[in-house]
Amino acid sequence: MKEKCSHIMEKFYEADKNQLLSPSVSFHLLTCKECRARVRLLTQAEKLASQELKEKVDADSEEVTRIVKLAMQKQKDYIKVSFTSWGISGFFLLVFCILLSFVSNGTNPLIEFAASIFSGLLLSFYIMSFIGSNLDIFVKKTRKFNAETLLSV
Repeated sequence: MKEKCSHIMEKFYEADKNQLLSPSVSFHLLTCKECRARVRLLTQAEKLASQELKEKVDADSEEVTRIVKLAMQKQKDYIKVSFTSWGISGFFLLVFCILLSFVSNGTNPLIEFAASIFSGLLLSFYIMSFIGSNLDIFVKKTRKFNAETLLSV
């Protein structure tokens, strides 16, 4: 594949599903048979992948029960995040920032400015660390998967 074709295909892959293609990509797809054939095959593959499965699975089958039991075991093995340590460290950070403001109060304005910048950076780092390590809580609301209710049905 030519370098221009690979660059155009990368632009095609970057586009969202229903997003209009840029004029340069559209023009290239009109003029290049290889890329046009590749896009056509990708479209057919997507249609096949999005179709409903023809083979229906019985919900009472042993395979489904085995998978649900395995999911239950994985759920029990999942390590839960303890917010206690975050709360305790946040409390000490707050006390430290308050003490720092009292210690630097009335001193040189440059020291007060440096202390407030340091407190702000420390607080920012704490918040970024908390959000970064617990990102799934902030990105999506996850509902606990309770596999036992599926087995009882």
